[in-house]
Amino acid sequence: MAGRKKRSGWTFKDELELLEKWEARSHDLRRAKRNAHIYNEISQEMAQKYTAEEIHCKVKNMTKKYREEKTKIGPSGGSPSPWKHYNAVNRIVGCTAVNSALYIETYSYSENSTLNQLLPPSDP
Repeated sequence: MAGRKKRSGWTFKDELELLEKWEARSHDLRRAKRNAHIYNEISQEMAQKYTAEEIHCKVKNMTKKYREEKTKIGPSGGSPSPWKHYNAVNRIVGCTAVNSALYIETYSYSENSTLNQLLPPSDP
């Protein structure tokens, strides 16, 4: 494992700062086809504590965690997510079409699977 880079340790304060900068740039990140320059700018704004690649990875991981939490909650809202950044990430990516469509598709699929298991087999 000589080629692997050590994980960067994100403090809670640094995560909050990233969320603030991500929210401010969310429109630019969605609009730009190539957005490495935006992650570079965020890195510079954060005093280069983290590289642009580390910031991009953290954003992807937070988005993935958000989708997992949203699926757990379900369409009725259920109990609130225990994840400390859920509301902040929801403000940033919750209204995007891809997250809404993914959620609806995931829920519809699981609902239909459950429904199909409950129904008796139909005769041909």
